[in-house]
This record gives sequence, structure tokens and C-alpha cells, in this order.
Amino acid sequence: MRRFAGYIAIVATLIISVVFCLGSQVSSLNGGLEYGDGYEAVYRINFGEECTKTVDDIVDILTSRIEDAEVRNANIESVSDTDHEEYQVRVRANSENEESFEYVLRSMEATGKITVSAVLNEGEYSEIEDPFVRGSAKVQWNGSTPFVSVEIKNYDAFNSFVTSCNDAYKKFEEEYLSDQEDNENKIDGVIVVWLNKTDADSYLEAFENENDVIKESVKQKILSIIPTSYFQVIKDGNDKVTSANLLIDRYDFEQNIMVGPSAHTIERLLNYEPQDYSLTRLYVREVESTYNSNAMLLLLIGLGSAVLLLSVVMIIKYGLPGLSGGATTAFSLLISIFVFNFFSYPVTTMVILSFIIAIILNLLLVIPTLETFKDELYKGKTPIKANQEAFRATKISALDTLIVTLIVSVITIFVSINQVKLLPISITISMIVSYIVIRLLMRLQMWWLVTSKVGGNTKVYMVKGNDVPVVSKDETQTKFNFMNKFDAKKHGKIASIGALVVSGLCAVAILVLSLIPGVGTFNYSSEFKSTTRIEISTEVTSAKHLFETKQSVVDFFEKEFQMTPENVYINKIENVIDSNNQGDLPNRDDLPTIAYISVGFDQVYDFDVAKYETLVQKIQLLENGDNAVVYVGTTKSTIQNYILDYSVFTLITFTLIASVYYFFRYKFSYGLASLATALPPVVVTVAILAISRIPTSPIVLMGVAAGVFVGVLFQIPLFSRIKKLTRESKVKVTTYEQREEIALRANHDALHIVVKLGIASSVVVIIAACFAPVGLLTVFAGMLITMLLVLLLTCFLFTPVYLKIEKQFAQISKKRSAKKKEKRVDKGKKRLQKIRDAHKNVGSEPSESIIPGIND
Repeated sequence: MRRFAGYIAIVATLIISVVFCLGSQVSSLNGGLEYGDGYEAVYRINFGEECTKTVDDIVDILTSRIEDAEVRNANIESVSDTDHEEYQVRVRANSENEESFEYVLRSMEATGKITVSAVLNEGEYSEIEDPFVRGSAKVQWNGSTPFVSVEIKNYDAFNSFVTSCNDAYKKFEEEYLSDQEDNENKIDGVIVVWLNKTDADSYLEAFENENDVIKESVKQKILSIIPTSYFQVIKDGNDKVTSANLLIDRYDFEQNIMVGPSAHTIERLLNYEPQDYSLTRLYVREVESTYNSNAMLLLLIGLGSAVLLLSVVMIIKYGLPGLSGGATTAFSLLISIFVFNFFSYPVTTMVILSFIIAIILNLLLVIPTLETFKDELYKGKTPIKANQEAFRATKISALDTLIVTLIVSVITIFVSINQVKLLPISITISMIVSYIVIRLLMRLQMWWLVTSKVGGNTKVYMVKGNDVPVVSKDETQTKFNFMNKFDAKKHGKIASIGALVVSGLCAVAILVLSLIPGVGTFNYSSEFKSTTRIEISTEVTSAKHLFETKQSVVDFFEKEFQMTPENVYINKIENVIDSNNQGDLPNRDDLPTIAYISVGFDQVYDFDVAKYETLVQKIQLLENGDNAVVYVGTTKSTIQNYILDYSVFTLITFTLIASVYYFFRYKFSYGLASLATALPPVVVTVAILAISRIPTSPIVLMGVAAGVFVGVLFQIPLFSRIKKLTRESKVKVTTYEQREEIALRANHDALHIVVKLGIASSVVVIIAACFAPVGLLTVFAGMLITMLLVLLLTCFLFTPVYLKIEKQFAQISKKRSAKKKEKRVDKGKKRLQKIRDAHKNVGSEPSESIIPGIND
């Protein structure tokens, strides 16, 4: 009983770990924009006189920069009022705190030149513009401390500049730091690194100006202040300078020691080229999650419910081994979440999909093992022998599942953008954790169970003793799986024609919809459509300002224009510095407070000149509205194109790479047959979502990709069975008839495992969808439909296609062999003909033999 007690102890430990640790791990998850709070920055675009870029060009640059900043959950929206030449961009991103978001914003705002200066404007080289080689800045590490190394353009000029910096610092110390005590680590001088420095800006202004607002505005332009000794020069043996670099290990005016994010921010700022436009930051605000605050928690509860339900079913079906499978699945999911938290990845819809796939990956490892174990018991083996054979027989299929998952995920990670690669990253983590936990921890549990006295009783495995054959009496195994009599060839022709016709029609429908102007392939939900946004700004001149509450904004537009706003944002910004109040710094003491009121709608409204003037008049007639400025713009979100392109690529990768792996791992006929079961479901699912015009998001393609991926993974037990039967065949398998017999037998033995995997995975998706926000139902529906279609075609189409390919190949091989044989026969005939031709001139009369010495 000790071993059984050990088994119970292991299972109980896993369950207790999940119960007590899951809550803390879930609460530590960092919700993305869909499930957690984030930040939004609103900018005004200022086009230079010689600017050649459009708003779309600028948005593309900002999109690229937010990708450089490794933001994994963001959206950039442009607001264009072409009539009044007012253009804005709204950058929304998930961030742990405002400081982290500030790193991202500084990278996006970098449109000007880099300048280095001394602390005093004295000397010939008190300032140098653009001193660094663009693209040369790199983050390096000194232990755990990062610093940035950047290459100097002109050594001679910079060397003279360093001398000026040292001289200026001495004068600066005498005048401003004379009362400070001598420091043993006294420096020779300092270099001030600026971004967007103007002629009026100086270090003194930021250092001693009493106007805090002005001082802060100047200080924000200072990227770093570093000792002149950080200027490093490398010379060759002839005292010739081979390289000159400046090392930067401080971030901003406050002399903060760098951490990873700040170092990479400086690196990006030094590498970006100056632009012919600029951005004016209007305000930054916190944003609420797209869905309700409990959406992520509800989804995770749904996943937990799915694991619990599957565990109960496995216990009913497999007995105590099912308990091990359920406990191990829950524990591996806990470890996956723990690793996910360790890397601080934001939880987006991509990640929720990966958690669903994580559960399915566990099922892909657990169910085939339990089915094989039970099947071996029905063959009359002891539990110990059955357990050994179960893990031995599923070793290769489990390894195939691991390898194909990692190959698909790693390829997608390397070619995708940050927002999309969260899915393959999460899948990679889950697959590695699941494989280690299932193949090691579950094997340990099963050993303790089957070697115990309790484990000797087949009833604990839900196997009746009467159904187990007695090997000594030559009793044969009774087949209990429900697919044992399924004829995989019977409906092959109908399935082939049906799949070809339906997928062809669906492909045409997708193409037609994509070509119709204003329609498109998908009917995007409101957050991805172009809409109207009205921007109102007013200077606050009294205790109250225009539109104090969001409800007052809604009431105004509903009453005056019969328009209901979808969202309203009100932000008051104090001490605003803009082009209207820039002057001599000492005189700028009274800076205004501006209220920015942003009103978004769910569609595009046509505001002609008359309607716009009416809007302005009614707003200015309101109390405190006389100085209001109004812009009516059309929004354009970049996320659908930003994510859609990479979602399509991910869909292609998830669909093709697994089949390519089967092509080389097993045989070309396996890969082609698998591809025939994967492509039609993808086309049909996309067509269903497109034709139905259900409001959806570009992420729906990621759901389709997830569905086809796990659906193709279901086929591995079938492949492994065919391979095993081929290997165990008593005669060498060379003919088509032999392959057909093996394929049909493999369907009888393993197809029920494929179907059970499909049903169990569908239960996981359905339960998760029941707990999901309405906006995500199409994503889960896309995954479910695709997965079930792949399962259906695996049952009815895979084997016929596989056998058809094998038959064609056998015929080709037969013809090739016949041709080779014919060539050998022809070659023999030609050789014989040559011999005959050589004796053609020899007569038929007998000739006298001449023997030297006898008849000469």
C-alpha cells in the first residue's frame, strides 16, 4: 500500500499546488488592452514647410517605432480634418505603468536632430549638431548595468569639443558649485546630449530657471549628462585613431542610472534619422480595457472549468489514470502561466488562444497514452506491462507533437510582429512545459500506481475482468472502440468531390467580397472601422469649463444633432506650452489650462460647411464655450492592416508547416493527404465569417489558424499507427494492396483516438466561448469550425487521398520498373544481334583446321 499512498500523495500535491497557487498567478497576469488598463497619448501632427510625407506615411513610421519598442499590444489611430488641416494621431498601448509608457512615447516623438553641448555656451566648440553616426548606437552591458556606445562622426571636431566642455565645466563649478565640498571622484567636465534642442535652450535654463514649467520643458529635451571621460578613443601602433565612441550610462536630466528599457530608448533615439514633421503632445490619459474588467478572469475561469470537466470525464473513462491525466494537465497549465508571468507578457486574445491550445496539447499527450494503456489491458497484459508499452508506443508520437509544434511556433516567432508573435511564444512555452510534465511526472505517477497492490486490480482502470482475455487459453482481444468497423474508403469519392466543390465556391466568394469597394472580406467591428471623431479644445478661464461631465456631452449631441457618441474623453492639461505662447522664457509665467474633449462615434458622419458652422456656433453659445476650437475628423485605425497581414501569414504557416513536416518525417503521401484535410476547412471557415457579415476583428484569422493547427496535430496518432503497422509487418511492404490493408487497419485501431481528441478539444473551445465577451465569439467560432472540419475530413478524406496517392505512385513505380525491364530486354537483344552480325559473313561449310606441324 505504500506505493499507492505515494501515488495519492503525488496527485494530491499537484492538485493542492494548483488550488493554492493558481489564484496568485492569475492575479499577477498583466492584462493587455482588451482585458486591462493602458495609456493613450494624443499628438498633433505639425507638417514642416518642406514636408513630403502624408498622414499615412507618418502613421507607418510610428507603427514601425512602436514595434521597435517591443510593445506587444498597441493601436495607432489617425484623426484627419482635411478642411481645417488639423491632423492628430492617437497612440494606445498596454503598459505596466506610466514610466514604461513614457519610454515608448519618447521613441515615437524623436523627429529632430541630436545635439551635444557644454554646460555653458562658451568656446568655439560649445555645441555640435548631429555628432554621431546614425545607426551605430548599440546597447552593451557591464555586468547587470546597461550602457549605450555610439560612434563619433568627426574625431578632431569632437576632441576639440571635449576640451571646450572641460573649460566650461570649470567655470560652471566656480560660479554655481563653489560651495560644494571637494569630491575625490571629481570629474574634468560633462557633455550634455540633447534631442530637438533650439538656439534658446541651454543647460543653465534647465538648471537654474525658477519657472518650474519652463524648466521641465527644457529638461525633457536632455537625453543624458555624462562625464567627458566617457569619450573613448582607440589608436593603432602608429598613434592613428581607428575608432572613437561615446559611452552613455545615464538617462535624462535627473541622472538616472540606466535600466534595460531606458538604455534601449536612448539607443533608438540616437539611431533615428531627423524627420520633416514634428509631433506636439496634447495629453496622455489612462484608458479602460476594451472589454469589462472581469473579462480575463471569466475566460480563465472558463478554461479552469473545461479542465475540471475533462478531468471528470477522464476519471469516468480511464479510472485512476484519468485522475493522473487531469491533475497533470492542470499542473502544466499552472506552470505555463507561471513562466508567462516571469517574462511579464501582456495577456491578449492571442494569449487566451494559446492557453486553450495549451490544454489541447496536454490532451494530445495524455489521451493517446491512456487509450494505449487501456488497449494493452484488453490484450491481456498486466498493468505493469501495459503501462510500459503505453509510454513506449506513444513516445514517438509525443516527440512528433513536440517537434512539429516547436517548428511551427519558432518560424512564426522569427517572421511575425510583436503583437502577433505572442501566440507562438505562448504555444512554445506551453508545449515544452506540457511535454516535460506529461512524459515525466505522469509516468512517475503511473509507475507508483501500477506497481502497487491496488494497481493490480483492473477495476481501478475502468476495465472489467470479464473483458480481459486469458492469454494462456489463446483468447483473442475484443474490440471496444467505436470506430473499429468504420470504413474509411466508403465515402472517399463523395468527400473528395464535396470538399473540392465547396472550398472552390467559398474561395470565389472570398475573392468577390474582397474586390467589392467598401465591402471587404470581413465586416470589422466598430473599433476597427473608420468613424467620425469631434475634437473640442477650450481654454479654462473659470472654476468650471465647457462640458464638465461625459453625460453632458452625450446629452448635447443627442439633443442638438440626434447623434449618440460611442465614447467621450475629457482631459484637463495645466500649463500648456504651444506655438501661441512661446516667447522669451523669463516672461512666460502665466500658462493656460486647456480642456480637451474628444467625442467618438460609431460611424462616419458627413459634416458639410453649413453643418460644421452650426456645430461651432452651438458649442460657442454654451456657457464657457466662447473660446472653444472645434475640429471634425475621420478616424483611421491601423490595427486591422497591421495585424491582418501577419495574421494571414501566421494562418499560412500554421496550415502548411505541419504538413511539410509530415511530408519529410513520414512520407510525401502523408503530407499531401494532411494538406488536403487542412486547406478546405480554412477556406470554408473564412468564407462563413465573410459571407455572414458578422462583425469581427482581424484576430479572427488567428482563431482559424489555431483551429487548423490543432486539427492537423490530431492526425499524429493515425500516422504513428500506420507507421507502426508497416514496421511490424511480417513481410516487406512493397505493394499498394499491402499499404491499403495497413491504412484501413490503422483507421480501425487509431481513428477513435483522433475523434476523442477532437471532441475533447471542442469542449474546451465551447466552454471558453461561453465565458468570453461577445466581441470574441467570432474568434472562438473560427477556431471551433476549422477544427471540426479538419476532424471531419481526417475521418472521411485523409485515407482515400492517402491511398489514391499511394496507388498513383505504385502505378508510376510499376511503369518505371516495366520500362527498366524493357530496356534491359532491348539491351540484351541488341547485344545478341551484334554477336549474330559478327558471324554473319562466316560460311556454313565446314573449314579445315590448320594445326602447325601436322598439316602445314
